[in-house]
Amino acid sequence: MLLLWLINAAFACPADPEDVSLRAHRALSDHRVTLLPVLLADVQCLDGWMTPDGAVALHRLIAMERWQTRDVAMVAAHLRSTPNDGWRPSDPGLAKIAQSSRGTESQHTEAIAIPPGWKAVLDGKLSTLRPLDRAVVFQWVDPQGTVRRTQMLPPTQAMPAPPVRINTELADAPQVTPWAGEPENLMLLGGIATAVVASTLVVAGAATRGGLPDPAGGPADPDLRKSIEKRTRRANALGYVGQGTGVAAIGLIVTSRVVFR
Repeated sequence: MLLLWLINAAFACPADPEDVSLRAHRALSDHRVTLLPVLLADVQCLDGWMTPDGAVALHRLIAMERWQTRDVAMVAAHLRSTPNDGWRPSDPGLAKIAQSSRGTESQHTEAIAIPPGWKAVLDGKLSTLRPLDRAVVFQWVDPQGTVRRTQMLPPTQAMPAPPVRINTELADAPQVTPWAGEPENLMLLGGIATAVVASTLVVAGAATRGGLPDPAGGPADPDLRKSIEKRTRRANALGYVGQGTGVAAIGLIVTSRVVFR
């Protein structure tokens, strides 16, 4: 029989909160605790906010059902979510618990991590705090106002996560051009490198020329004279290339500091 009720409840989704509230009140008035499984199944597929009075009726029905198994802690947890409005169960023991539990303020709460634009609804009312000493009908409502999840939540059970897709992909990191990648700095580095090459050529030319006698007044040996002239031409070439490269280096450095400013 219970299986048939659950199947019927599944095909009844989505369930109307006003209809669930009305049936919960009728079951409470007739002490028909056997209807509780169907009501709880309908609660999980509500298409709107649970009504506050419907939540109260459900809490009382669950308290009556748990009293049959003497689950006193859960009885008190549900009755704490009901007001002190004169309702009195027929069982003296249950009435005593109801008298001491209902209408009390929660002493322990925890903040609800609510995604931007979403709402948390507890027993038909907006809330940002979840009481830890009582049961609640917990609902997630998305930014469009659609109820996305409803659950009867005992105090010992963790809150359900909102059915929202969390984008775990990191945003593209901003493109930062390194110092050496800037055009003016790249030109400056090129100028410095060219200057180093120019200096090397000039030094090499000076080293090649070093110690050479003047070809005009040099030795009479033709072969030695030719060798001296060859080395002199090489030294001059290195010096001229070095000087030209140095001029190019100065041009690059000046351009990098002037044109790009």
